[in-house]
Amino acid sequence: MAHRSSSSGLNCRMDGYVRRTGELNLIVDPETIPTKTLVGESTAKVRLEEIWEGLMDKNVTRIGVWGMGGVGKTTLMEHIHNRILLSKNKPFRNVYWVTVSQVFSISELQGKIANETGINLTDLSGEKKRAARLCRGLKERGNFVLILDDVWKDIDFENVGIQIGENGSKMVLTSRVFDVCRSMGCQNVVKVKPLDEDDSLMLFMENIRDHEKLSAEVRIIAEDVARECAGLPLAIVTIAKSMAGAYDIRAGAYDIREWRAALKKLQESRELDDEDRVFERMKFSYDRLPNEVLKNSLLYFALYPEDCEVKEEKLLGCLIDEGLIEEGYGLQESFDRASAIVSKLVNASLLHSLPSGETICIKMHDVIRDTALKIKRGRFLVKAGLQLQELPYGRCWGTDLEKVSLMNNDISKIPPNFIPRCHQLSTLLLCRNHSLTTIPDSFFWNLQKLHVLDLSYTNIKNLPDYISELTSLRTMLLRGCSKLERMPYLGKLTELEKLDLSFTSMGEVPNGTDMLVSLKSLNLCRTRLKVIPDQILCKLDRLECLLVGVLVGKVEMLMSLQKLEILGCGFENGEEYYRYTGWCRSQEKRVLTMPYDWKISWSDSISSNDCKHLGVSCSGEKEITRTEEVLSSPSAHSGGGRGRLGKSTLYIVAPFQRLDFRQLKDCNLPVPGNLQSLESLWLSLLDSLSELLPVTKTSVSPSAFSLLKIFRIGSCPKMKKLFPPGLLLPKLQHLHVSDCISMEEIFAAADAEEEEEDNNMFFTPILPNLKNLLLHNLPELKGICGEGSFFHCGYIQYIFICNCRKLKRLPLYVPMETTNGPSPPPFLQRISIDSKEWWEALEWEWDHPFPAPNRFSKSLVEPFLS
Repeated sequence: MAHRSSSSGLNCRMDGYVRRTGELNLIVDPETIPTKTLVGESTAKVRLEEIWEGLMDKNVTRIGVWGMGGVGKTTLMEHIHNRILLSKNKPFRNVYWVTVSQVFSISELQGKIANETGINLTDLSGEKKRAARLCRGLKERGNFVLILDDVWKDIDFENVGIQIGENGSKMVLTSRVFDVCRSMGCQNVVKVKPLDEDDSLMLFMENIRDHEKLSAEVRIIAEDVARECAGLPLAIVTIAKSMAGAYDIRAGAYDIREWRAALKKLQESRELDDEDRVFERMKFSYDRLPNEVLKNSLLYFALYPEDCEVKEEKLLGCLIDEGLIEEGYGLQESFDRASAIVSKLVNASLLHSLPSGETICIKMHDVIRDTALKIKRGRFLVKAGLQLQELPYGRCWGTDLEKVSLMNNDISKIPPNFIPRCHQLSTLLLCRNHSLTTIPDSFFWNLQKLHVLDLSYTNIKNLPDYISELTSLRTMLLRGCSKLERMPYLGKLTELEKLDLSFTSMGEVPNGTDMLVSLKSLNLCRTRLKVIPDQILCKLDRLECLLVGVLVGKVEMLMSLQKLEILGCGFENGEEYYRYTGWCRSQEKRVLTMPYDWKISWSDSISSNDCKHLGVSCSGEKEITRTEEVLSSPSAHSGGGRGRLGKSTLYIVAPFQRLDFRQLKDCNLPVPGNLQSLESLWLSLLDSLSELLPVTKTSVSPSAFSLLKIFRIGSCPKMKKLFPPGLLLPKLQHLHVSDCISMEEIFAAADAEEEEEDNNMFFTPILPNLKNLLLHNLPELKGICGEGSFFHCGYIQYIFICNCRKLKRLPLYVPMETTNGPSPPPFLQRISIDSKEWWEALEWEWDHPFPAPNRFSKSLVEPFLS
């Protein structure tokens, strides 16, 4: 609900906005953590209040929350986190969440805390210097709560740079071990106990599909099954959902025989200790997965480090690489099927889906990960993210090994005398060992069944020649191996389906590439490659994804690749690109195309088929990192579009979600009617761009950018006023304006005629979701908005202002109730400036109708200054 100001002027103005645009949700919830409903009046909710009372107690600065794995400690703290954020009286200025995990270093923990709190440590290397800055930065953030989740051992706060108790700050940690809470000086220690019988049964029934269809006889057995879950919410939910397979659709009822078998299986582990009982209950959910594809997909996720959040699209690609999707499907359909697998595991509560900005991340509970690794003991070697500096040796390299994950370590070498005898090994993940420079031939001598080899983001210069003999290899990933210059002959790898050499120093296509008759995906972006020869391309007729970043030969060559679904390459000009996309439409082919690094002539026309992101540059190289994210997206499909580059205006008709315009000397922006689906807009080096949108009242729609989340503009020397009057940006989160030497106002004030028609009301830029504001090198900037106006930003977190010497005021307004007097913006974390003199000269008092507690004042925001 929008905050009601005492100012009638504001209400009048806001009513006008609502009448013109329909319902406008001004206030959104802050970034709460999606969490499960808390179950248990006598257990979980009592513990919740215990923790809250400790936070409200001025004499308590450290609180420990402990209990066995899967009992619900993290869920409790998610509710505490959200309660702090949503509390009306704002007992704490900030709340920070950091997952520690079983293995960590001081430097790693410092980095996590810095990332969460917005403190910059990137320019510092020593732990002591980082600790000093972290300590200073945390003090500046006033009273806060630091939540440390999944702590396994004592943490030396002084070495990390944490001083709990300063300015009313507090810490809450979760752990499986009581002694950890005591050793870290927790004054209050709260034990999270399993749910009692009634709460367990309620939670169990809530997670059974169509539980009302349980017969009386089956319900009795179901109640016994619920009791066997030992009151552990994680076990209760996963086991309940696993019983969905016991429902007989034809009979319209649950099969009592399956319920009896399930109960008997669970009763067999009654005499085990707590840890083994937890394992057996989680394994029960695994065993009830209906097929081996789901089981193997779940087990695969255990190859990632503990508590790792993996982008969903990356995970889908990995499942395809692992051969878990049947052969015979195209790229899009394979991604769809992989997505269906992940969705089923998420729905079974065996994986968790987390929103992360514009993407979705997938995470596995550490108890489920422990279960998966125990199931595959002797067949999986997983030491990922453990900061290893040497390769593990000994019995762990058994002859039955199927998969090895040593990703995210600091292994620097593999000894030449180490020859693993792992004849069944199918997957080897050595990615992100940034110090790894060489791998001896002998390491691969006995790995003849290797299917997946991932050496991405290592420092290797040359691949061993014996790679040529790994004839079962299907996926080879070398992305980000920036020093890689040479590849062995690849002609024998006739099973290879995916080759990623992007961001390497390769200057030519590897010898033997033309013999890769099974190749479906080839990525050569951001290499030193100048051209891909026609005689190679024409032989890769099974390609579904081609990302090369250079000019290809004749368009006819691309037309011969009948299976192609994703294409990223250079075109000689817009006409060639149009020929190809036109041909795709005539053949009813859905090819997601991305032209970058093309040479544009001003009479060229451009088009897009199934593309939501268009990047256009003239002489500069297209930044491919974001492009690849869109290109690899299985959901990046939309209707086609056409456009035309002219001397003054670029007209776009397609419903693009992202637009990048760079280094176009005679270009203005698309007409506004086509931008309502736009989520990201980047403008840079546009010498002739003087206005974002036409400023005539008939041509500007207040909702022209209604979905825009990210806006960046830089080096547009003729732009004076960025946003025209009346434009609404309800979704905007990031606003970056830099190097526009003529920029005078961010939000233009209405002219005299418009002001008169609006009863002389001031213009109110309303950005309810704005988090980041960056104004850099704007020497003529005089105001963020017009004289007498203010800038409505209730959830601002970061403000960066540099070289804006003529800017005299920060007319920022925070819509919040102030029963306890003036208070700082509730979510503000940092204001960065380049000149203390400029800050001291700012004007903080001026005439406008808003009460002082709602305005930015110097004394309130100065603690956030850096």
